Amino acid sequence: MATAYVGATLFDGTSRASIRDACLVVDEGKIAAILPSGSGVDDAQRVDASGLTVIPGLIDCHIHLAMWGLNPMAHQDSSMALLACETVANLSYVLDRGVTYARDLGGLAAGFRDGVERGLVRGPRLKTSVAYLSPTAGMMDKTTPQGFRCEGFPGTPDPVCDGPDEVRRKVREVARSGADLIKVGTTGGVSSCRCHPWQQTFSRPELEAAIDEAHRLGLAVACHALAGPGVRVAVEAGVDTLEHGAELDEDCVTMMVARGTWYVPTLAAYRLAGERGKSFLRSGAKALEAPHRKSMQLALARGVKIAMGSDAGPFGLDSALEIDMLVEAGMSRQQALVAATGDAAKCVGVDDRVGTLEVGKDADLVFVIGDPLSETGLLRNPECIALVTQRGNPVAGVRRSMSPPQVRIQSST
Repeated sequence: MATAYVGATLFDGTSRASIRDACLVVDEGKIAAILPSGSGVDDAQRVDASGLTVIPGLIDCHIHLAMWGLNPMAHQDSSMALLACETVANLSYVLDRGVTYARDLGGLAAGFRDGVERGLVRGPRLKTSVAYLSPTAGMMDKTTPQGFRCEGFPGTPDPVCDGPDEVRRKVREVARSGADLIKVGTTGGVSSCRCHPWQQTFSRPELEAAIDEAHRLGLAVACHALAGPGVRVAVEAGVDTLEHGAELDEDCVTMMVARGTWYVPTLAAYRLAGERGKSFLRSGAKALEAPHRKSMQLALARGVKIAMGSDAGPFGLDSALEIDMLVEAGMSRQQALVAATGDAAKCVGVDDRVGTLEVGKDADLVFVIGDPLSETGLLRNPECIALVTQRGNPVAGVRRSMSPPQVRIQSST
């Protein structure tokens, strides 16, 4: 039976104005109609949604739900089974906060994605890069100062590769492991003691080989690039999404607009690193705070495509903090919500199914107590998440019981 949610305000995930006192009809997991609330809907179960704002399910384009997968040797006090249980808990946690789709950029084995898709695990639907490729002495080179190599998660390709031919082979290995996209890094990071944010890692020929091979396999390329020449080479070589981008200049932004490169700034990650990280991490993150904000403002002013990605994982899983920080950096609240819904779906490549409230799309919805377009912090407060649905099924929220279940609809990720 169809369900008609009546009396809510609808934000459709685009730049259009919200629709007040609306009726949203869900049938067999899809949005079937958007009508005035007084409209009659035959054979539909009516649910009073007055006082609530319905938005598309949030999409986090850069998250780490299994940080341990990047460096299991740093978690020798936990068994693999326990670490897997922690990831299952993380998946449930972010779903409870309205994230219905996420792109994990390193650490998450493809089996977790498949477990969510088959209904074995509660969580957002997923795309995962599985690994995060970097060269020798790059961010993912886990060789200790004593020269010992740290083993990775069983079944996950070793991320270190050097030279165009080896990079191509590594891309194929990652694809074989079940990855939905390829993650590479062209600079160091604030969390790396040996490889600083301004240091270029992969050479342009290596990066071009990775992109060419990934695109040949039908996979997008997301690139960690913080500052210095590694940012420019990433854009010039043709990455699909630039992650972090804490030091953009006019030329780089102009190229991003011309090439259609997505920008996922991950402002929240550096705010949290500056507040909660170890001393070297705090100093590095704070040094990038001002240029990062300036880069975001430049990209926004020049029309770069921007999507929400929290880089959550190292310091909790607060995806919605990134939305508030996009507003701090100059976006309107509506622009920030579009970046977390409609535009995020385009960035991830799932806009044919989710991201906006449109007839025929999956009913991945968040019902918010209040108006997230005018009130700060609502999406960070779990008590304000009334209901979360995936394909029409109620899966989370303090008023989860208000919605009847829909028929489970299987589909590929």
